[in-house]
Amino acid sequence: MKNKNQKGIALISAMLVVALTSIVATQIFYQQQINLRRTFNHLQAEKIYQSFINIEVFVKAMLQADLKDNQYDSSEQVARANELLAVAIADYSATEVGSFQAKIIDKQACFNLNNLVISGAVQNKQIIILRNLLAQQAIDNNLIDKLLWSLVDWLDNDNEPNAQGAEWETYSQLSPPYQAANQALFELSELYAVESWKQIQPLKLTDLCVLPNPPQFTELGRYSSAQTELTPININTASPLLLKSLSDKMRNADLTGILQQQLEEKGFASTEDFLSKLDADNAVNEGEEKLSASIDTDTISIASQFFILRYTGIIDNLEQQYKSYLYRQSEQHIDTLYRSQFY
Repeated sequence: MKNKNQKGIALISAMLVVALTSIVATQIFYQQQINLRRTFNHLQAEKIYQSFINIEVFVKAMLQADLKDNQYDSSEQVARANELLAVAIADYSATEVGSFQAKIIDKQACFNLNNLVISGAVQNKQIIILRNLLAQQAIDNNLIDKLLWSLVDWLDNDNEPNAQGAEWETYSQLSPPYQAANQALFELSELYAVESWKQIQPLKLTDLCVLPNPPQFTELGRYSSAQTELTPININTASPLLLKSLSDKMRNADLTGILQQQLEEKGFASTEDFLSKLDADNAVNEGEEKLSASIDTDTISIASQFFILRYTGIIDNLEQQYKSYLYRQSEQHIDTLYRSQFY
């Protein structure tokens, strides 16, 4: 009887050993497969990123060549650049495993929110432009004042709130509490942290953007937190909504001729041509101020220096998206201000 019990215990022990060995082996095999897949994903991700860098180099060469040929940037030129980029990517995709897409965006076809405060000084003419831009997007006038001055308080470098603004006293009462940045915006999504802006879902608004100061950035890629220069709006690529926001008088301007010339390859060769065309299409009575006189010429330009390259790369089941901010300083020098992933 004792011998049978010992044999039974030995059999159970053997079965337990086999079971434990199987569990351990399965776990090792499973972990190995995870590690292999993780390594494979890293390799694919690195390949997608390197293709993004290659495309960025190509885009920089395009922007340099364009500046040699033209001193202006029009909607037609941007569209043609994207057509050339699509052809180049198709050729690139034919030699590489995967699918790649990219697009160049002129970032001076929008209003730079950092223009509201330059070198610590509030820019009242820029406030007028933003006010008009928000008013044309069906935002209540009472709310617009709160949006404007809370953003000014967020951008300026002091802790004194404006009449309808917000500084640390407002943000310290939130949960969790925080302080006003008191510096330039880095991303448009930061507006969700600014008092009142969450009410209007700012990312759904059009013609707004955040652009950095012309390169004052560190070797780490971050640019200066203080806005010291005004970023002009490219009249050749700006939307009708943005053009009608350039001044209070522009709200009722006839832009038919302006928009037709925007679509031409050259667009406007100078801001003077734009202003002359504006006056010609919007005649005033003798003695009245011309429409062009209501526009701050420092606010407009015919060329762009800031561009965004948006990129999507897909290899097997892995997809990654990147964007890079490019600053075209001269024919010889184009800076990548920073790169980031977006989803």
